[in-house]
Amino acid sequence: MAAGRGRVDPPQYDQWLAELDAANGGGQDSFGPVPSAPAANVPTSIRQLEDELKLLHWHKLANESALKAAIIRTKRVKGRDRDRSAARPAGDPERAAWLQAIVADEQAKPLEVDDAFLEAFRQREEEKQRRLEAEVAQHIDTLQMLKGRLVRQAKEDKRRQQLAVATRALGPDPKSLTDYEQRGATAVFGLTALARADADGDVPDAAVSLLLRPALSGP
Repeated sequence: MAAGRGRVDPPQYDQWLAELDAANGGGQDSFGPVPSAPAANVPTSIRQLEDELKLLHWHKLANESALKAAIIRTKRVKGRDRDRSAARPAGDPERAAWLQAIVADEQAKPLEVDDAFLEAFRQREEEKQRRLEAEVAQHIDTLQMLKGRLVRQAKEDKRRQQLAVATRALGPDPKSLTDYEQRGATAVFGLTALARADADGDVPDAAVSLLLRPALSGP
């Protein structure tokens, strides 16, 4: 081989080839040692070409043998996996029960947390509780306020109805009344609004009559 390209060690390659042949079981792909150099009387350029061609052919045979060995190993591994899968069916009830037992055992174990996590969790829960209580209290206050408005509105409606009754009891249209009669009617309205007999704002009819009588009488 030409200088600078390096020389191969035939004994070492002979050992590799022997191992590959043993793994391959011999056959047509088996090959012997690296071919020796050609005779000294062959021209140098032709000898270098022959050496390179023989070396390339030898590498080709070695690569093919190694590739076949790798394919054989892969097939053997796949075959063992298939045998194991066949030996243990996927729907094995014992295996399913075993897996369920493991999951149940893991779920039954207490959760291991530190004190800082527990304290933070307790604070979050207390904050949620305080917020909920504040919202409930605000809701109750709102309902009470609405109830008070309804009660006051009902009382006002009742008073307006009573004043309407008192106005009708005056008889004539207020526009046709004299100044004295209008002043008396105004006084009656004010006394009627103030003369509530009970907490519900009811004004007895007798009280209304007594209040209207002086107003309707002349001077």
